[in-house]
Amino acid sequence: STGQVYLSDQERQEGVLLIDFGAEFTRLHYFKDHKLYWSHVIPLGGATLTRDVALCMDVSESEAERLKVVHGDILLQRVDKNKVISVNRVQKERLQEKKYLLCQIIEARMAEWSTLIETALSEAKIDCPQWVVGGGSQSLTGLSDYLETWFQVRVRLGLHAEVRSILEDPAYGNALGLILYGLKVQALPINPISNVNW
Repeated sequence: STGQVYLSDQERQEGVLLIDFGAEFTRLHYFKDHKLYWSHVIPLGGATLTRDVALCMDVSESEAERLKVVHGDILLQRVDKNKVISVNRVQKERLQEKKYLLCQIIEARMAEWSTLIETALSEAKIDCPQWVVGGGSQSLTGLSDYLETWFQVRVRLGLHAEVRSILEDPAYGNALGLILYGLKVQALPINPISNVNW
């Protein structure tokens, strides 16, 4: 169902690795010839990064999520080591902290995440140059550049063009995929609206 939302027909035909980067898990799916050939689940997701930031910077999870989304960047080489950001610490006043520290925390976990993906692909003997990343955590700043550099692949983020007009937020891609699949296999009834007075 996820593949219908994130992948084009051409991608599913030619071969593509779909990475569903969710909150608690990352799901890997390899498609070729319009078939799902392989799947794997990694027990790390965007919420893992948020918890790391919360623990290392002594902030609440909601503040950690804000910091990750607003100031986080996986590519350390482009982060100004002297830039400071405002941080709401737990039980303390608002403090200034180096943005570089935040990005180091995120990058360290992303390096582990990438190593787990690398191991899974190696064990499955999958070599695919085209990747698509979806899920709620795919909006992490620097993600596509990071993956392209680490794995030497082409990376596209988010929904394919035909679906973008239906769904603005890729975080709901899985839900839309399930609905579309249910309609396709007629598991969901389609009841036309009649006699409705607007």
